[in-house]
Amino acid sequence: MKIEQFNKLKEKIATKQSEVDNAKGAYSNALQDLKKTFGVKTAKEAKALLKTKEKERDKAEEAFNEKSQAFQEKYKDELGI
Repeated sequence: MKIEQFNKLKEKIATKQSEVDNAKGAYSNALQDLKKTFGVKTAKEAKALLKTKEKERDKAEEAFNEKSQAFQEKYKDELGI
């Protein structure tokens, strides 16, 4: 390996290391935001919380749709449906 090739490789490694460091910092910041906002400490906890919240949302949406349908059926003449 020539010195020139070695220096180019060294630069690529330094660039990649910088990218890794930036990604780690972004990940750390995201975890801090999640902890502050939702009280979770890890990505695993965040995923579990997300799954729970999605289930809650789906149940609420289903309940809303049922109530809306019942309302529309009850008041269809007044609503012009």
